Amino acid sequence: MIKTIKIIIIVLLAIVILGTGIGYWQLSLQLGRHIPAAAGTPADYSLPSEKVTLTASDGVKIVAWYVKKEGAKGAAVILHGYQDVGGKAEEYVLRTAKALYDAGYSSLLPDLRSFGESDGNKSTLFVNEWKDAVTSYEYLRTQPELKNKPIGYIGDSMGGAVAIVAASQSQTGGFVVASVPPYNFRTMLTAWMKQDGYPAFFVPFVRHAGLFYFGFDSADLTVEQNLP
Repeated sequence: MIKTIKIIIIVLLAIVILGTGIGYWQLSLQLGRHIPAAAGTPADYSLPSEKVTLTASDGVKIVAWYVKKEGAKGAAVILHGYQDVGGKAEEYVLRTAKALYDAGYSSLLPDLRSFGESDGNKSTLFVNEWKDAVTSYEYLRTQPELKNKPIGYIGDSMGGAVAIVAASQSQTGGFVVASVPPYNFRTMLTAWMKQDGYPAFFVPFVRHAGLFYFGFDSADLTVEQNLP
C-alpha cells in the first residue's frame, strides 16, 4: 500500500514538473522574443514628431516618438498592446495620437521593452513594462511647454494594464484611460491557451510556469490590485 502511494506521488510530481516545463517553454516561445515594429509613422497621420531615446529605471533603453502640439492643453503617454507586429507604430497608438493632437494635446508614443526600436528580447506584459511608461511620463513632465499641464496614461489591451500599474506603482498621472486591459495573469494566460487550442487541463500548468517566467514576486502585481 505504501509503495503504491509512493508511486502515485512520484507520478503526480512528474506530471507537474513536465507540465510546468512545457508551460514555461510555451511562454518563452510566445514572449521570449523581440517584436518588430509595424509600418506606420506619425507622418502618415500628418503629425509632427521627434524621436527620443529614454532609459528606464532598470537601465533598459526605450525609444519613443514625441508628438508636440503647440500651446498644448496637456499630454498623454500612449501605450500599445501586444501584437506580433506593432509597438508605437500600432494603428491604435497613431490614431489616438491624432485624436489628441486635433483636440489640442501632445503625446509620447513609446515602444515598450522588446518592441520596435526599444531594447529587450523578453516581454513580461506589465511586470516590468510599467517602468517604461513611468519613464515616458517623466520625460513629458520635464518639457517646459507642459509645465502645470495635465499629463496621464492611455493604453489598449496590454498597454491598458501597463497604464494602470504604472500610475499605481509610481503614483503619477493626472488621468488613466485603459481600454480592455487584462484583469490578471490568470485570465490572460487562460485566454491565450484557449485561443491556441490547448486543453483546459493544461492551463494551470502554464499559470504555474508563469511564476518562474515572470518571477515569483509577479504574483503580487496584478491589474486589479492596482485599481483605485
